Amino acid sequence: MKQTLPGIADYIKDVRLVHGLVVGAMGENYGVRYSHGWVEFKMNDGSEFCFDSETGFVVVKSTFYTIGKVKEACAYTREQVHAQINRYEHYGPWESFLVEVEKGVNPSFGRAKKGVHYG
Repeated sequence: MKQTLPGIADYIKDVRLVHGLVVGAMGENYGVRYSHGWVEFKMNDGSEFCFDSETGFVVVKSTFYTIGKVKEACAYTREQVHAQINRYEHYGPWESFLVEVEKGVNPSFGRAKKGVHYG
């Protein structure tokens, strides 16, 4: 019988997409409050992390929330993400308090890309 090493998926549980308001900590967004998305996950030992695809960093959740000054956020399961994408035809944000912030930063936000369906 062939044995394989466990993959990272063997150590991760409770993966969620999160949309929230952050304050930029570096670069052109430094000090600017804007809507942002990231992925949160728990390890089997209970430790929690955030993956930020914008920076490529994986950070301890409490550190991410402190550095980004996160006060408002909405987390979604995989099933909820699929439902929201099919409903709104974009990848978010979907909550009204985040949409208003996004429209202020990106006037073309919310223009649906037809044919974008998941599930």
